[in-house]
Amino acid sequence: VAQFAKETQFYRFFEQQTPFYRKKLTLQEDKLGNFDEVHAIEAFYGSKHDRYYLFLLPLDYSSKGITVLKNDNETHAYFLCGCPEVDAKNIRSKLDFTCLCWHEFGHTFVNPITWKYREIVAKYNAFYGPISYVRYDGYPNWQVAINEQIVRASEVFVANKEFGPTAAAKVIAEQLGAYFLYTPSIFQALVRYDQNRTRFTTFDSYLPELMNSFDTDRKSTRLNSSH
Repeated sequence: VAQFAKETQFYRFFEQQTPFYRKKLTLQEDKLGNFDEVHAIEAFYGSKHDRYYLFLLPLDYSSKGITVLKNDNETHAYFLCGCPEVDAKNIRSKLDFTCLCWHEFGHTFVNPITWKYREIVAKYNAFYGPISYVRYDGYPNWQVAINEQIVRASEVFVANKEFGPTAAAKVIAEQLGAYFLYTPSIFQALVRYDQNRTRFTTFDSYLPELMNSFDTDRKSTRLNSSH
Protein backbone atom coordinates (compact mmCIF):
# COMPACT_ATOMS: atom_id res chain seq x y z
CA VAL A 1 0.00 0.00 0.00
CA ALA A 2 2.85 2.37 0.86
CA GLN A 3 4.45 1.72 -2.51
CA PHE A 4 1.14 2.31 -4.32
CA ALA A 5 0.68 5.61 -2.48
CA LYS A 6 4.16 6.67 -3.49
CA GLU A 7 3.81 5.69 -7.15
CA THR A 8 0.42 7.35 -7.57
CA GLN A 9 1.33 10.40 -5.49
CA PHE A 10 -1.78 9.66 -3.45
CA TYR A 11 -1.25 12.43 -0.92
CA ARG A 12 -0.79 15.11 -3.59
CA PHE A 13 -4.59 15.50 -3.81
CA PHE A 14 -4.85 16.30 -0.10
CA GLU A 15 -1.92 18.70 -0.25
CA GLN A 16 -3.66 20.53 -3.08
CA GLN A 17 -6.79 20.93 -0.95
CA THR A 18 -4.94 22.61 1.94
CA PRO A 19 -6.63 26.03 1.41
CA PHE A 20 -10.05 24.35 1.53
CA TYR A 21 -9.21 22.49 4.75
CA ARG A 22 -7.82 25.64 6.38
CA LYS A 23 -11.00 27.54 5.48
CA LYS A 24 -13.21 24.89 7.07
CA LEU A 25 -11.06 24.82 10.19
CA THR A 26 -11.15 28.59 10.51
CA LEU A 27 -14.95 28.69 10.06
CA GLN A 28 -15.40 26.11 12.82
CA GLU A 29 -12.95 27.83 15.17
CA ASP A 30 -14.67 31.20 14.67
CA LYS A 31 -18.06 29.66 15.43
CA LEU A 32 -16.94 27.86 18.60
CA GLY A 33 -14.70 30.45 20.24
CA ASN A 34 -13.44 29.07 23.55
CA PHE A 35 -14.52 25.45 23.36
CA ASP A 36 -13.23 23.01 25.97
CA GLU A 37 -15.79 20.27 26.44
CA VAL A 38 -13.31 17.46 27.07
CA HIS A 39 -12.76 18.42 30.70
CA ALA A 40 -16.53 18.75 31.25
CA ILE A 41 -17.11 15.31 29.73
CA GLU A 42 -14.36 13.75 31.86
CA ALA A 43 -15.86 15.32 34.99
CA PHE A 44 -19.31 14.04 34.07
CA TYR A 45 -18.24 10.44 33.51
CA GLY A 46 -15.68 10.47 36.32
CA SER A 47 -12.96 8.94 34.15
CA LYS A 48 -10.66 9.96 31.31
CA HIS A 49 -8.73 8.82 28.28
CA ASP A 50 -5.07 9.48 27.75
CA ARG A 51 -5.54 11.46 24.55
CA TYR A 52 -8.35 13.03 22.52
CA TYR A 53 -8.49 13.74 18.81
CA LEU A 54 -10.97 15.65 16.67
CA PHE A 55 -10.99 15.10 12.92
CA LEU A 56 -13.19 17.17 10.61
CA LEU A 57 -14.46 15.01 7.74
CA PRO A 58 -15.42 17.31 4.86
CA LEU A 59 -16.70 14.48 2.65
CA ASP A 60 -19.01 12.85 5.21
CA TYR A 61 -22.35 13.73 6.80
CA SER A 62 -22.09 11.18 9.61
CA SER A 63 -19.94 11.35 12.74
CA LYS A 64 -18.41 8.66 14.93
CA GLY A 65 -16.77 8.24 18.32
CA ILE A 66 -14.23 5.46 18.72
CA THR A 67 -11.59 4.37 21.23
CA VAL A 68 -8.24 2.87 20.33
CA LEU A 69 -6.17 0.93 22.86
CA LYS A 70 -2.49 1.55 22.23
CA ASN A 71 0.31 -0.95 22.89
CA ASP A 72 1.33 0.94 26.01
CA ASN A 73 -2.22 0.46 27.37
CA GLU A 74 -3.14 4.06 26.72
CA THR A 75 -6.66 4.76 25.48
CA HIS A 76 -7.04 7.34 22.72
CA ALA A 77 -10.51 8.74 21.99
CA TYR A 78 -11.41 9.94 18.49
CA PHE A 79 -14.27 12.22 17.49
CA LEU A 80 -14.68 11.89 13.71
CA CYS A 81 -16.89 14.82 12.83
CA GLY A 82 -18.73 14.86 9.52
CA CYS A 83 -18.84 18.48 8.33
CA PRO A 84 -19.80 18.84 4.67
CA GLU A 85 -20.72 22.52 5.18
CA VAL A 86 -18.59 24.81 3.05
CA ASP A 87 -19.64 28.28 4.17
CA ALA A 88 -20.19 30.16 7.41
CA LYS A 89 -24.00 30.28 7.23
CA ASN A 90 -24.26 26.48 7.17
CA ILE A 91 -21.67 25.69 9.85
CA ARG A 92 -22.99 24.00 13.01
CA SER A 93 -24.05 26.26 15.87
CA LYS A 94 -22.19 26.06 19.17
CA LEU A 95 -25.19 24.22 20.68
CA ASP A 96 -25.23 21.63 17.90
CA PHE A 97 -21.48 21.11 17.96
CA THR A 98 -21.41 20.84 21.77
CA CYS A 99 -24.16 18.22 21.71
CA LEU A 100 -22.38 16.30 18.96
CA CYS A 101 -19.14 16.41 20.93
CA TRP A 102 -20.87 14.97 24.02
CA HIS A 103 -22.53 12.38 21.80
CA GLU A 104 -19.47 11.05 19.99
CA PHE A 105 -16.93 11.32 22.79
CA GLY A 106 -19.71 9.98 25.04
CA HIS A 107 -19.68 6.71 23.11
CA THR A 108 -16.05 6.20 24.09
CA PHE A 109 -17.09 6.27 27.76
CA VAL A 110 -20.56 4.70 27.64
CA ASN A 111 -20.04 1.71 25.32
CA PRO A 112 -17.40 -0.05 27.48
CA ILE A 113 -19.48 0.51 30.62
CA THR A 114 -22.71 -0.94 29.23
CA TRP A 115 -20.69 -3.90 27.95
CA LYS A 116 -19.23 -4.39 31.42
CA TYR A 117 -22.79 -4.51 32.80
CA ARG A 118 -24.22 -6.36 29.79
CA GLU A 119 -26.06 -8.89 31.98
CA ILE A 120 -27.93 -6.06 33.72
CA VAL A 121 -28.56 -4.34 30.37
CA ALA A 122 -29.94 -7.60 28.94
CA LYS A 123 -32.62 -7.72 31.66
CA TYR A 124 -34.35 -4.88 29.83
CA ASN A 125 -34.23 -6.34 26.32
CA ALA A 126 -38.03 -5.98 26.10
CA PHE A 127 -37.56 -2.23 25.77
CA TYR A 128 -35.97 -2.78 22.38
CA GLY A 129 -39.32 -3.82 20.91
CA PRO A 130 -40.89 -0.35 20.71
CA ILE A 131 -37.78 1.07 19.01
CA SER A 132 -36.70 -2.01 17.02
CA TYR A 133 -37.17 -0.11 13.74
CA VAL A 134 -33.89 1.70 14.51
CA ARG A 135 -32.05 -1.51 13.59
CA TYR A 136 -32.07 -0.23 10.01
CA ASP A 137 -30.15 2.86 11.12
CA GLY A 138 -27.33 0.81 12.62
CA TYR A 139 -28.72 -0.20 16.01
CA PRO A 140 -29.40 -3.92 15.48
CA ASN A 141 -30.00 -4.90 19.12
CA TRP A 142 -30.73 -3.55 22.57
CA GLN A 143 -27.07 -3.48 23.63
CA VAL A 144 -26.23 -1.11 20.79
CA ALA A 145 -29.47 0.86 21.10
CA ILE A 146 -29.02 1.61 24.81
CA ASN A 147 -25.61 3.11 24.09
CA GLU A 148 -27.22 5.41 21.55
CA GLN A 149 -30.05 6.32 23.90
CA ILE A 150 -27.68 7.26 26.72
CA VAL A 151 -25.42 9.48 24.59
CA ARG A 152 -28.46 11.15 23.05
CA ALA A 153 -29.78 11.85 26.54
CA SER A 154 -26.37 13.30 27.40
CA GLU A 155 -26.95 15.82 24.59
CA VAL A 156 -30.10 16.98 26.36
CA PHE A 157 -28.22 17.11 29.66
CA VAL A 158 -25.45 19.37 28.36
CA ALA A 159 -27.93 21.50 26.39
CA ASN A 160 -29.91 22.10 29.58
CA LYS A 161 -26.84 22.76 31.70
CA GLU A 162 -24.93 25.04 29.34
CA PHE A 163 -27.64 26.59 27.16
CA GLY A 164 -30.83 26.39 29.26
CA PRO A 165 -34.28 24.73 29.19
CA THR A 166 -35.28 26.07 25.77
CA ALA A 167 -32.22 24.47 24.17
CA ALA A 168 -32.87 21.23 26.05
CA ALA A 169 -36.48 21.17 24.81
CA LYS A 170 -35.23 21.65 21.25
CA VAL A 171 -32.81 18.73 21.55
CA ILE A 172 -35.44 16.45 23.14
CA ALA A 173 -37.84 17.25 20.31
CA GLU A 174 -35.17 16.31 17.78
CA GLN A 175 -34.49 13.01 19.57
CA LEU A 176 -38.18 12.12 19.77
CA GLY A 177 -38.52 13.10 16.14
CA ALA A 178 -35.90 10.45 15.40
CA TYR A 179 -37.98 7.97 17.46
CA PHE A 180 -35.52 7.62 20.34
CA LEU A 181 -38.37 7.32 22.79
CA TYR A 182 -36.41 6.84 26.02
CA THR A 183 -34.43 10.08 25.77
CA PRO A 184 -36.60 12.06 28.25
CA SER A 185 -36.53 9.38 30.97
CA ILE A 186 -32.80 8.73 30.58
CA PHE A 187 -32.20 12.49 30.68
CA GLN A 188 -33.96 12.58 34.05
CA ALA A 189 -31.79 9.67 35.20
CA LEU A 190 -28.69 11.65 34.20
CA VAL A 191 -29.95 14.65 36.17
CA ARG A 192 -30.32 12.40 39.25
CA TYR A 193 -26.79 11.13 38.67
CA ASP A 194 -25.47 14.71 38.51
CA GLN A 195 -27.31 15.58 41.72
CA ASN A 196 -25.88 12.60 43.60
CA ARG A 197 -22.20 12.64 42.67
CA THR A 198 -21.11 12.19 46.29
CA ARG A 199 -22.81 8.79 46.15
CA PHE A 200 -22.04 8.00 42.50
CA THR A 201 -18.54 9.31 41.83
CA THR A 202 -18.39 7.76 38.35
CA PHE A 203 -20.86 6.90 35.62
CA ASP A 204 -19.58 3.33 35.90
CA SER A 205 -20.94 3.16 39.46
CA TYR A 206 -24.27 4.68 38.34
CA LEU A 207 -25.02 2.56 35.27
CA PRO A 208 -26.86 -0.22 37.20
CA GLU A 209 -29.02 2.45 38.84
CA LEU A 210 -29.77 4.01 35.46
CA MET A 211 -30.85 0.65 34.06
CA ASN A 212 -33.02 0.01 37.10
CA SER A 213 -34.92 3.21 36.26
CA PHE A 214 -36.45 1.21 33.40
CA ASP A 215 -38.37 -0.73 36.07
CA THR A 216 -40.22 2.50 36.84
CA ASP A 217 -41.01 2.92 33.15
CA ARG A 218 -42.26 -0.65 33.00
CA LYS A 219 -44.56 -0.11 36.02
CA SER A 220 -45.86 3.13 34.52
CA THR A 221 -46.64 1.35 31.26
CA ARG A 222 -48.57 -1.38 33.09
CA LEU A 223 -50.47 1.21 35.13
CA ASN A 224 -51.46 3.17 32.02
CA SER A 225 -52.53 0.05 30.16
CA SER A 226 -54.78 -1.00 33.05
CA HIS A 227 -56.98 2.10 32.69
